Amino acid sequence: MSRQQLEQGIALLTQIFESPQILKLSVPEPIRGRLAFYFVARANEKEWLFTLSQEALSDLPAMKTYQQAADRFARDLEKRFRNKSPNLFFCTSGVPMLIQIEWPLV
Repeated sequence: MSRQQLEQGIALLTQIFESPQILKLSVPEPIRGRLAFYFVARANEKEWLFTLSQEALSDLPAMKTYQQAADRFARDLEKRFRNKSPNLFFCTSGVPMLIQIEWPLV
């Protein structure tokens, strides 16, 4: 994995997320002690946090299946941002649950 592949993967992920001009993706922050990056997706004054490994980001430009998965993920996330909170989920019983994961995990 080269630095150039990693930078291309980050640029492609940003393009995938931001292409419909709904989501904005933060500049990735490396997670200390791990081969991963921390991202913040924002839309409609809301945000959602996630991480991706350096390996996945480096492979993204060459892997069509990764690109398709990233696009599906981004489009689904856009739909979640229409909710009151993208971290609000409903149980099968209809009870809402707020799930918020703090990154990085220690």
